[in-house]
Amino acid sequence: SAYESIGDNDSRLRYLREESGRRRLAQEIDEGQRAVRAEREFQKGEAALRMRRPDQALASFQAAVEAFSEEGEYHAALGYALHLTAPNDALALKKAYAHIQKGRKLAPDRAKPYLYLGRLSLAEGRAEVAEKLFARAVQLDPDCLDALRELRLINLRREKSKTIVQRILRR
Repeated sequence: SAYESIGDNDSRLRYLREESGRRRLAQEIDEGQRAVRAEREFQKGEAALRMRRPDQALASFQAAVEAFSEEGEYHAALGYALHLTAPNDALALKKAYAHIQKGRKLAPDRAKPYLYLGRLSLAEGRAEVAEKLFARAVQLDPDCLDALRELRLINLRREKSKTIVQRILRR
């Protein structure tokens, strides 16, 4: 049977093509399963963030990145969760920036990496940089409510500080 499968050139080429197709199909199935597993973990992580459980979100985002490291939003979310779990840790902040930047490079057309970079910039007191990043997020996704909310808060703070300065100058 083996000799019949590869005994002559035509049957050998046919066998090799079939075997290559089987391998390719197995790889595609494996990649699809990894992508589904990663998306499931990502969704769990986002739900944990909404429930204000950054530790659970961090674990889910790490699992998503391990399962499918080619997705930029997974890296960005992992970086943001890192920051939330250790907001005063300089090393965690550096890792958070690295993951979010990687996410931005992998998914330059998505709003979430810019939203998370803006939030990290705000946490560092760099409101001007944050405002530009939130504006970029809105530019990429006009329905990004989180970025719109952040921009509105920045503008409210700016107006409030102007009125305080004006009151002081009037005296």
